[in-house]
Amino acid sequence: MASARACLEHLTRALAQLGVTTQSTAPSIPLHKGDDSSKEPPFLTAETLRRAKFNHPAACAPLWRAIHDLSLVGCAGYPEPDVARRALASAREASAKSAMEYAEAQLASSNAGDQDARSRRAVAAELARTAEDETCARVARWHLARQGYPHVQELVTCEARGGDSRPLLLALAWTVRPQIKSSQIHNPVSPSQPDPIPSQPG
Repeated sequence: MASARACLEHLTRALAQLGVTTQSTAPSIPLHKGDDSSKEPPFLTAETLRRAKFNHPAACAPLWRAIHDLSLVGCAGYPEPDVARRALASAREASAKSAMEYAEAQLASSNAGDQDARSRRAVAAELARTAEDETCARVARWHLARQGYPHVQELVTCEARGGDSRPLLLALAWTVRPQIKSSQIHNPVSPSQPDPIPSQPG
């Protein structure tokens, strides 16, 4: 048990070194005390993997985001960790900006004029985080299908922010296994040109 956990922690550290995260970059503005999701670890942890082993719905969003980030790093050929971190950070910044613009547009078109400024910001932030999570799940699912993941149809019950998480644990293992076997996480290969990925709907 201790050795298995040590292996998981080694894996999560290696992914964190590449900049693979599990959190939305949209600002966290909780509506109620104790609702701040920013208190969750920003990187994949052994505890998150343990939750997924027992099919905990809370593990879905971080696993989708980890698969998403890892897929993007893989498309780039696993560059040096600092390059991967900067590239992912830039992609997350663009995604967060797009998601927030989408959320603000949605809020503007709704009947929310009676809300105070803080409540409006909190609702917009939550809409943006939801949009980001849904985009990560969609793009990650697309990458898995493109790479030939044999159980991609089983991910239909894995929602962006809930549902079954155990299938995502298996998908993550399938995604990272070839790189571990060939030591690409520790010895990056030359970058390759990634294929276009689906954009976030307007």
